Amino acid sequence: MRKFSLVAVFLFVATVLEARLPDLIPYRKGDLWGYVDSTKKIIIEPVYDNVEFFEFGRAVVQKKGKQGVIDPSGKTVIPFLYNELEAGLVSGYWRARLMGNKFGIIDSTNKFSVPAIYNELQWCGGPYVVSRDNSEARIMSVYNQEIVRYASSAADAFPVFVPKRNVFIVQSSGKFGVINLKGAFVVPAMYDNITCHPCGYYSAEQSGRSIVFDKKGKKKRKLPKACCITPSTEFGDRVVPGQAWISDYNDSLKYPVYVDSATAGLDTIPQHAVWGWKTADNSRWLTMAKYESAGYFYQGLATFRMDGLMGIVDTTFQEVIPPRYHILLPVRPGFAMALRKSRVDFAKHPDLRIFLGYVDIHGTEYWEN
Repeated sequence: MRKFSLVAVFLFVATVLEARLPDLIPYRKGDLWGYVDSTKKIIIEPVYDNVEFFEFGRAVVQKKGKQGVIDPSGKTVIPFLYNELEAGLVSGYWRARLMGNKFGIIDSTNKFSVPAIYNELQWCGGPYVVSRDNSEARIMSVYNQEIVRYASSAADAFPVFVPKRNVFIVQSSGKFGVINLKGAFVVPAMYDNITCHPCGYYSAEQSGRSIVFDKKGKKKRKLPKACCITPSTEFGDRVVPGQAWISDYNDSLKYPVYVDSATAGLDTIPQHAVWGWKTADNSRWLTMAKYESAGYFYQGLATFRMDGLMGIVDTTFQEVIPPRYHILLPVRPGFAMALRKSRVDFAKHPDLRIFLGYVDIHGTEYWEN
C-alpha cells in the first residue's frame, strides 16, 4: 500500500509541475535578458543585464549595474537604484542594498520599512542556499547562517525548507537579532548566533549559553516538542540519492555485482560507484543505480550525471532533460538553469551571467546566442 501511495504522489506532483509552467519565462538573447512565453514569443524585450522569474506579479531585473522591479507589462515599479534586491517571502517587500554593505527592506512604494543599517539581513524561512569556499560548496541556511553540509558541487545541495515567516535575522556590530517587517526587534541584536525553528521559536547563543524565545520574543525554558524535529522524522518520507558499488564481473555468470553502500562491509573493494534513488530510510530502491551521480529532489526535479554531463529526472524518474549540460541547477517547478562552464565561483559571479539560460522539462532552451 505504501508503494502505491508513493508512486501516486510522484504522478500527482509531475502533473502539478506540468500545469505550473509560468506565463513569462526569462530569456537570454546575446548578453541581454527579457521574457518570452512557452512558445518563445518575446513578451518583454531583452534589454536587461539580468532578470529573475516573476513572483507575486513582480520581477527583479538589472540594468546598467543597478537593480529594480518591473510588472508583467515591463513597466518599472521600483526604480533602478539598488546594488542588490532580493524578492521577499511576502508580496510587496524586497531585501535591498543601496550602497556599501548595509541591508534593509523596501516596500512596494519604494520606501524602507526597515532602514538599511544592517550588515546582514535574511528572511526567516525558505530554502538552504549555496556559497563557494575554495573548491567546496558550502550549504548554508538562510535562517541561521550556519554551515550545515559540505558538497562537491552546487548540484549536490540538499534542499531543506522551513515555513516562510515575515521576520528577519539581522546582524549589527557582530551580534544577531530578529526584527519584523516594521523594523521592530522581536529578539534584540545581542547574541552570537540565532536559529529560526520551523515551529516559530528562536534559539539564541550567548557566550556558549543557549536561550529560547517564543514567536513574540518572550524567553522560555526550552523548545516545545513540536520544535524538536529530527531529520529522520522530518524527512523520513523523502526520496534521496542512493549509492551502490559495481565490483568485478562474476567470472561464471558474466554480470556486474552491485553492492549497496548502506550495507557494504568494510572489506568490500568496489571498482566504481553508481547512483539512483531510494527511500530515505534505505529500505527500498526506487530506481536502478546506473548514474555517475544523482542529486536530491528540488522543486520536483533532480539532477543526474552520465558520461560527464548532467540531465534531470522528474518525480516519476523519467529523464525529462537529457544529459547534455556541464551543470544544471533546478530553480523552480519545471525549470533548471544551465551553466556555461563546469566549475563556477559563485562568490565572483553573483549576477548569474555565467549561465547559459533556462531549460524546461520539455527540453526547450530559453536562450539565443
